Amino acid sequence: MLKHGHNPSGVEVAKCREVLSGLAVILKALDLYPRRNRATDDLVLKFYEEITSFLEEYGEMRLETEGPELFYKRQKVFASRDRVNMASLLSTAGIREFVFRKGFEKKELDIILDALKTYCH
Repeated sequence: MLKHGHNPSGVEVAKCREVLSGLAVILKALDLYPRRNRATDDLVLKFYEEITSFLEEYGEMRLETEGPELFYKRQKVFASRDRVNMASLLSTAGIREFVFRKGFEKKELDIILDALKTYCH
């Protein structure tokens, strides 16, 4: 059951979707390439820049999972039936809520991606 959030602006939801699309691309790339290579490193850096910009503006990104869907402040921001789907990965692992907060560091992103890469395979 979704419980967090006020009614975000359409711009805020659109920015959240845009940032998450970058994470989805990384997860698909990790299905094809080693975790540490030029292609994935460039994607990770781009995502990190986008998420930190979002966090600077909005403070946090609290995501809730329901099967193959992710919600941000009760707004659906990601849905996919792909085999490598971040919402399904989190949900299957028992993670119902995931929060990125202002001050999120690149090394934390690396840990998350390494864990997801391991869990995917």
